[in-house]
Amino acid sequence: MNTGTRVRLPDQEPEILIPRPMKDDWLDARALQSLTVAQIVARVDALKPLIAANAREAELQRHPVDEVWAALRRTGVFYLYVPKKYGGLEAGGLQALIDVVTSIAESCTSTAWCACFSVYHQWVVAQFPEKFQQEMWSAYPYFTSAGSGGPTGVAVKVEGGYRLKGRWKWGSGIMHSEWVNTAAMVTDEEGRKQPYFFFLPVEQATVLDTWYVDGMCGTGSHDYTIDDVFVPEHRSIKISTLMNGQSGHANPFYRIPMAPTFALTVLAPALGAARGAVARFKDRMTSGGVGGAPLDKPLSQECWAKAAMEVAAAELITREASRELEALSEREDRVSLEDRVRIRTHYSYALALCRNAVRLLNDQGGSSAHYLSNPTQRPLRDITVIATHAVVDFVPAMELYGRVMTGLPSNNDWFR
Repeated sequence: MNTGTRVRLPDQEPEILIPRPMKDDWLDARALQSLTVAQIVARVDALKPLIAANAREAELQRHPVDEVWAALRRTGVFYLYVPKKYGGLEAGGLQALIDVVTSIAESCTSTAWCACFSVYHQWVVAQFPEKFQQEMWSAYPYFTSAGSGGPTGVAVKVEGGYRLKGRWKWGSGIMHSEWVNTAAMVTDEEGRKQPYFFFLPVEQATVLDTWYVDGMCGTGSHDYTIDDVFVPEHRSIKISTLMNGQSGHANPFYRIPMAPTFALTVLAPALGAARGAVARFKDRMTSGGVGGAPLDKPLSQECWAKAAMEVAAAELITREASRELEALSEREDRVSLEDRVRIRTHYSYALALCRNAVRLLNDQGGSSAHYLSNPTQRPLRDITVIATHAVVDFVPAMELYGRVMTGLPSNNDWFR
């Protein structure tokens, strides 16, 4: 099932799309100095009606609606993880990410997903060489970026940098992005292949119209290609360096290892979507009428209560695991493999609870819940797609947890 207006057939060549980043609506520097995390959260909360009203349109357009994206930029949310020395807020930690992303996702999972990665990518750039950080944040107060962590491309070392080429999937948010961040394999002098991460302006990538899907439709996660483009050395980093967590910043927040943090970035939109689904089901119970579930229907009461408890448990697990991850990063130069795997497993389990909760609600919601005009069905489609992401896929996460906790070596490249 595709929720858009048309479907590209398998034998059709994809059209080329042109991203439309917004580069002229930065917050006033004086206003930014007094901006707090609480104010940002309140501003995002106030946008819920606008986001909800445009959620279906985001699916039809297959990317966030311009008006909504512009409104999110005005909240200041994308300044959260920009280091203070480059003019950002450097504030809120992982709890702030959970707060703002879940609030957006209550109304539109796709928009929340794109926003979450644009916040998170500021943290990623803070891991790169200082030369790139200075280059990036002197040109932009913050940036928006899209890309893929799968090293399906190839980069060849040349003087001063790399020649990069390949095709990648999952360019979430690319239609509003200034930059592309992407992974590729590099062969070192001894013949060993290692995955590297690269940043380059979105104009150096070709975006292909491929995002025809049955869930997360509004993320604009199109394929993109890069054709033998030069990337300077300072815009590259070994993925293993990101995985372990490191930074030249004094704030230990920038030392958090990437893999579990990435898992939280994937989970947070699903958590918000499930929370929104629980709230809407309760509204349907109390309103009755066509498509409503009568308040005095025991099966509806039991279904809602169970789903509400599962989502509440998922949020408790998510927030506590995030607090522990930050605390570990404050105490240790490198968070242990066991802790990284365990925390990532908590995130995966929380996502499984969210997925089960929205299944319960849809099973009890009746046939009318599956009209595309009814927002009830959207979280089920969206969370089903999110749950397939490799970093939170439930069965591999549990298998790795069992291996590591019983003393066997990790068999996952993200956790070494």
